[in-house]
Amino acid sequence: MKVIILAFAFILFSIKGDESRLNRICNRWRQIGILDHEKGYQGVGDLGEIITLGKHGLYTKKLYGTLDFRGKWLYNNDSTKFVIMVDYMNGQKLNGQDDFLDTKYATDSIIMLTNDSLIIGMLAYFGSEKIYGHDDWYYIREK
Repeated sequence: MKVIILAFAFILFSIKGDESRLNRICNRWRQIGILDHEKGYQGVGDLGEIITLGKHGLYTKKLYGTLDFRGKWLYNNDSTKFVIMVDYMNGQKLNGQDDFLDTKYATDSIIMLTNDSLIIGMLAYFGSEKIYGHDDWYYIREK
């Protein structure tokens, strides 16, 4: 009987933890800096993007104050990595993107998430020489 109660409590707390994490990440975030894999930390000033992660998978991004992106996002099974698929830019449909909204492409890591800050780890091949690296993107919550 104790095992059943402990298992139920564990499941209940796991669900509550996932909901809490979802409530924290589902906000509007302003980028403030990038920890570049080669150059170190640099602030982005007014050039930083503004992203919104919605509870039902809606993703929006405003870049340079003029470019509007819209798409979807989702977590992997343990809510530590996620994937973003952009399917519209300035109202125009981008073709061929639908296949990428799958957790097998979830490579962006949630390094830190609090009520007011978010750090996302981006793995990618950079530059013309395709150097594999890891950049951290820093955000603060927009109020």
